[in-house]
Amino acid sequence: MPPGLSKESRDLINHVLVPDPDLRYNIKHIKQHKWFREAYQPAKSISLGLRVGIDRPRLYKNLLKEMHSYFGMDEKLVRHCLEANNHNSFTACYHLLIKKKRLCGEDINEYDIENELSIH
Repeated sequence: MPPGLSKESRDLINHVLVPDPDLRYNIKHIKQHKWFREAYQPAKSISLGLRVGIDRPRLYKNLLKEMHSYFGMDEKLVRHCLEANNHNSFTACYHLLIKKKRLCGEDINEYDIENELSIH
């Protein structure tokens, strides 16, 4: 096991990985374990993102400029790919940058929104 794991987390993992199902920890045991009661922190709620063909992505001009500055991506090409609902490296980068900024606590709504894209 990785050296950074606590004694309690190692103990829990060892009990979960017991091959014999009669001796292996089940959900009840896991929830009663010291690590789960004291150290476990549920994941933060993360947006599920856009539903393709249903939600309309917003076009953040500042983000397009960042993509051009940092990655050399052509703003018009990225805009075109987003409008065409393409699934490629440009649109993936765009949506991943939005997600990263939100996870880092940036208020993406403060970005300059050019318009709501219309999905064809």
